[in-house]
Amino acid sequence: MKFFFLLLPLLYTSVKGDISPSFALIWNNTTSSKQIKKNWTDANAFCESLSLDHTKWRLPSIKELQTIIDLNSYDPSVQNKFKNSTKSSLYWSSTESASNPKRAWSVDFYHGTTTYWSKTNLCYIKCVRNK
Repeated sequence: MKFFFLLLPLLYTSVKGDISPSFALIWNNTTSSKQIKKNWTDANAFCESLSLDHTKWRLPSIKELQTIIDLNSYDPSVQNKFKNSTKSSLYWSSTESASNPKRAWSVDFYHGTTTYWSKTNLCYIKCVRNK
């Protein structure tokens, strides 16, 4: 059984390097983020293994991932800065479901909704690091 609900995104602005001031994050905003699908465990490992500019890359929390949603657009429902690197599909967050440890939260960028999935499902990946 899937549960969908809509959470409004937090204020987001970006500059080159894709910094989100709400959380002081830098996003890996490359086209590879719309080409790589992994299960939740492998998605976490993938981000942690990145060595772009700095170490300490990670999978964003569900709240962090929501900061790049744009509810005024769809297919994909993502801020303009991320349109070229985001598929209209599901992206993993690092946030596990509180009610079921076999599931984790994701954002569906087709409509900008959030849901949780089995950690064995394949979803796309966006990695972040702290500023």
